[in-house]
Amino acid sequence: MRGSYLPILMLAAILFSLLLSYPSVSTSAQPSHGKLQHLSFTLYDYAYVVLTKNRTTAYFEIPANYSDGTLNQTVYIVAYGGNVTLIGNDSNITVQIKVFNESYGFVVVKIKQTFLNLTDVVLEISHNPKAFANVENEIPQSIREKYVRKPVDIIKQKVVPDFTKWLKERGYSISNVSKAFLAVQAAIFIYLSGYIHYNASALPRTLADIVSKHQGDCDDMSRVLMNLLWYYGIPAKMEYSYVYLPLNITMPIEGSYMRFLNAGPHAYTLMYIPTVGWVSLDFLAGARLNNPSLVEGESLTAEVTEKQLEHTKKELSKIRYAEEVMLFKDNKIPSKLRTHNISKLATTLHSMLLLLIKKVALEAGLNVTSTVTSSTMTQSSTTVTRINTSTPENRTGTSPTTTLETTQRASTTSTIVSNTTTYSTQETTYTTSQTSTSHNTRITSATKTNTTGGVNIVNEPDLLGFLLLLILLIIILARYAVKASSGTQ
Repeated sequence: MRGSYLPILMLAAILFSLLLSYPSVSTSAQPSHGKLQHLSFTLYDYAYVVLTKNRTTAYFEIPANYSDGTLNQTVYIVAYGGNVTLIGNDSNITVQIKVFNESYGFVVVKIKQTFLNLTDVVLEISHNPKAFANVENEIPQSIREKYVRKPVDIIKQKVVPDFTKWLKERGYSISNVSKAFLAVQAAIFIYLSGYIHYNASALPRTLADIVSKHQGDCDDMSRVLMNLLWYYGIPAKMEYSYVYLPLNITMPIEGSYMRFLNAGPHAYTLMYIPTVGWVSLDFLAGARLNNPSLVEGESLTAEVTEKQLEHTKKELSKIRYAEEVMLFKDNKIPSKLRTHNISKLATTLHSMLLLLIKKVALEAGLNVTSTVTSSTMTQSSTTVTRINTSTPENRTGTSPTTTLETTQRASTTSTIVSNTTTYSTQETTYTTSQTSTSHNTRITSATKTNTTGGVNIVNEPDLLGFLLLLILLIIILARYAVKASSGTQ
């Protein structure tokens, strides 16, 4: 009768392996720092080209697959239409649009995030001059080499002395505080103290312009702060994103216009703290702190030159268009945008942007009646379900004809640009093994890094299905146990 126990042993082994491999759902998985949060959003991006001097192609800047240890983000294209083409493979998609007079296109993407809200950590640091001083020397060499760069000279010559004086007036000395505390104070100095007055711009400014005039916006301030942290040997980077905020704003860009609904285009600086990971220092919009941030990518660009800015203005002046970016939590998407009919969705998106299209046309000296009407929006429409996407590889500056890095923008620059523009000094990094493998224990959802830099968050466990399987296995085990017992008797 010993043979009758073999099925029991096999089933027991299967059950044991399932228990080991099943993701933990207990509260003990909560990280020691911060609060783990799970979010899901849908973003709509629609653009209409009113006038262009050259037929070319452009791409939509949308949130990307991204992971840095304290945030994991996966993006899926759920629909697209118009003069849009998807370039790449399933794990690395570029959303490209053909640019010519009266061309249009749209893309709809779903963004899933698992991230640590570290607001309490930042508040703790701001009140403790010795916060995390005991782990300052534990920064991984790979992080130090990549995220501590040489600061631009004007930061050392002007900003460092000004910051040192400001810090001393608050009763602190750089030699007597921790690096974490120093970073938080530097963020307060740059973002909040009035040292740099907020002044929005459609294009980024040079550091000399920012420091001499003491004016800048989120992108400008963040570049100054990143350089300042590098001076003190603190690993730092910038992130570009859409911050989920209750806003509805329209911004001019070199003859074009963009409208943002619930999606604030933003840039901010993060610092690295051993045992915690990457921590947002965004005291302007609270990105990755009290407000969700849909990340487009990260940057280590220290400076923007006048030559680059002039080239950017020249390229932007070649195209007149209107664009709308809308961001919704999945349970708050307007009913008119929930349609699965792509032609109907295209018509709806066009009608929502029509007044802005007419405004661009009038300012360009065109007859408004010559612009396309919503009745033509049924052409060239298509759809696709759950294609994983990431940011174009040529944004790293390695391609001979790289696209303009418009996330280099302040809060007002376009998200659709011509790929004839070169911005070769931009350095954008996505989910390298150095950043993700060093800290992925801070996130309880498992991550996987592929060769393209995309990150796929493992699907949430099907708890009901697992319980049913567990009950079934228990019943089978019980039946075999009863049979075995009867046979022995």
